[in-house]
Amino acid sequence: METLADVCGVILAGGESRRFGRDKRAAQLAGRSLIEHVIERFRPQVGRLVVATGADASWASALDVDTVADPLPRRGPLSGLLAGLEWAARAQPDLAWIATAPCDCPFLPRDLVREMREALNASPGAEVAIAASSNRLHPTLCIVPTRIGAELRTLLEESADLSMRGFLGHYRTIKVHFPETDGEDSFLNINTADQLAAAEDCLRMRAIKLPPSGVLQAR
Repeated sequence: METLADVCGVILAGGESRRFGRDKRAAQLAGRSLIEHVIERFRPQVGRLVVATGADASWASALDVDTVADPLPRRGPLSGLLAGLEWAARAQPDLAWIATAPCDCPFLPRDLVREMREALNASPGAEVAIAASSNRLHPTLCIVPTRIGAELRTLLEESADLSMRGFLGHYRTIKVHFPETDGEDSFLNINTADQLAAAEDCLRMRAIKLPPSGVLQAR
């Protein structure tokens, strides 16, 4: 696994979990919360990591990670992206890129950031990379340049209805395709209790167990 020092990772965790019915960030999968699984997979890939929360960040106090509140709430994942962009501008202005991941994607690829950065390097003129799999696009798993923060704030102040896909469509975008691994969906989002149960079944079928340290073993 390669760490890219000029990339700041932003975990999008400001949603209200309406479909899940309770705070899914803390929902347990194999003895750990969903967001802990995401942190464990995402942190080694980036130079800095921050969790973008809603107005109440008290739930994140037990996590060993920086947090930032969404500056313009109720704008969906774009609120978290803006929070990460503005946090990076303050904390480390020389960072060139922001990579995002939702807090409910516990199996995200361990080479996600490297593959998307390599795709950008190989595509002159491309500004944004978005992960894709099985003919599906995953806009909340993307890499964007840090310079777009001011434009995003302006657009969000003008409209609360802008989607992640719609915003990224303003830029020259490439899709980076990731294959499934033995039928496992690396981009499974946990939005319902049934999906959480399916994730548990996936772990059982692959006989992945938690070692004493509490860190989920790599596939």
